[in-house]
Amino acid sequence: MNETNNMLSTEFILQGSDVVISIFIIVAMSFVPASFTLFLVYERATKSKHIQYINGLYPLVYWLTNFIWDLLNYLLPAACVIVILRLFNVPAYVEGENFLAVISLFLMYGWSIIPVMYPFSFRFTEPSNAYIFLIVINLFSGITCIYTSFFLEIFALGSPATSTLSIITRTVKKIFKIFPNYCLGRGLIDIAYNVSSPNLI
Repeated sequence: MNETNNMLSTEFILQGSDVVISIFIIVAMSFVPASFTLFLVYERATKSKHIQYINGLYPLVYWLTNFIWDLLNYLLPAACVIVILRLFNVPAYVEGENFLAVISLFLMYGWSIIPVMYPFSFRFTEPSNAYIFLIVINLFSGITCIYTSFFLEIFALGSPATSTLSIITRTVKKIFKIFPNYCLGRGLIDIAYNVSSPNLI
C-alpha cells in the first residue's frame, strides 16, 4: 500500500497540472494587491494625505479605512477566481471540504497581502512605477518560490526524512512562508495534493 501511495504521489507531482493552475492564479492575483498602492502613492505625491492630516485625520483612521476599502475591493477579483474554479469544476478545488478551504485561503491571502503592499508606497513618487514594481515583486516571489519548493520536493522524493535534501526542502518551505503569494500558491497545491493522496499529508 505504501508503494502505491508513493507512486500516486510521484505521478501527481510529476503531472504538475495543479502547479500550473496555482501559478496562473498567482499571476492573476499579483496585479490586484499591487493596484492598492496607486492611490496611496498619488495622495502622498500630491500632498493630499498631508492636507488630510492637517485637517485632523488620525493616521490610524487613514490606514484602517484604506485597509477596509482595499479588502472590499479585493473580494471581487477573489470571488471571480473562486467562481471560475467552481464553473470549470476543478475537482481538486471544489469537491467536499476543499471548496471551503479554497475560499478561506483566498480570504487569508487578501488579509495578508494588503498590509505587505503598504510600506512600498513610501518608496515611490510615481504611482505607475510603484504598480509595475510591485507586480514584478509579487510575480517573482510567488512563482520563483513555488517552483523552487516544487522542484525540491521532486528531487527529495524517496529520500529519507533525515536526508540533507529533505531537511533543505522543509527549511526552504518554512522560509518562503513570509511571502503571501507563495502561501496562496502552495496552499492551492497542498489542497490538490490532499485530494490525490489523502493518507500522505
